[in-house]
Amino acid sequence: INAEYMGYVEALVGIPSRMDPSLRRVARLAAKDSSTIEVIEAVARQSKYLDSCFAGVDRADPGPIELSVSEVEFGTLQKIIEYLNFHFLWLPGGGRNCNCTTRAASSLEPPSAAAQQRARGGGADGGADDGGGVPTAWCTDVECRNKDHIAARAAFDRQYVESIADEAEFFRIMEASNFMDVGGLLTLTTNKLGDEIRAIMESTKPHASGEIDIFRSAELIRQRFNIVNDFSPEEEAQNRFECEWLDHAPPS
Repeated sequence: INAEYMGYVEALVGIPSRMDPSLRRVARLAAKDSSTIEVIEAVARQSKYLDSCFAGVDRADPGPIELSVSEVEFGTLQKIIEYLNFHFLWLPGGGRNCNCTTRAASSLEPPSAAAQQRARGGGADGGADDGGGVPTAWCTDVECRNKDHIAARAAFDRQYVESIADEAEFFRIMEASNFMDVGGLLTLTTNKLGDEIRAIMESTKPHASGEIDIFRSAELIRQRFNIVNDFSPEEEAQNRFECEWLDHAPPS
């Protein structure tokens, strides 16, 4: 992260760094294996855990702020920073253009990877901007802009959870978002998990009654998520006896 990239973020967000110094400060996060990743302080502060870590920082030191996130794997931390970066750049009310006719730039999508790389000062090809760089004019309609920002974040969230192909990584991200107190990401991942559990339960509905088979649901959920059934046969029988009325309950 260099000064040019800081200016790039400032332009996207629409907040001058003189008004918010956290846009000009860098935090260096150390993951479980001591690998580090740099992030703008204002971005990191979206995590309540990281926000609390800045309390005792020496502001006189111009260097990166060193913070430990030793409970989180490096790859998982990268995914969380990806989420925080996007959501920060598309904050409702920010300076990023909306998708209406009053603006000059022409894309709802975030800047391309190549454009972001050039903005960081690390462009390898040295070519001209492909149109994904810093916008040159802003929409003046705040309500219109907010709607576009919310739509962009919703589209990103859908793609984000769908891109996590590895189930173990999905749970690591969910656990890390809980530890780092990133509320939006925790909600996103738990909702995804809840949707899958709901689909499993819906699949046990008999055609006649339309009621969910709770015992079959529990069995399928254990199979799906490799959960060990720690009930003894006697406890299992007692559970079935106590919940037998559910099979005969009238539809709600």
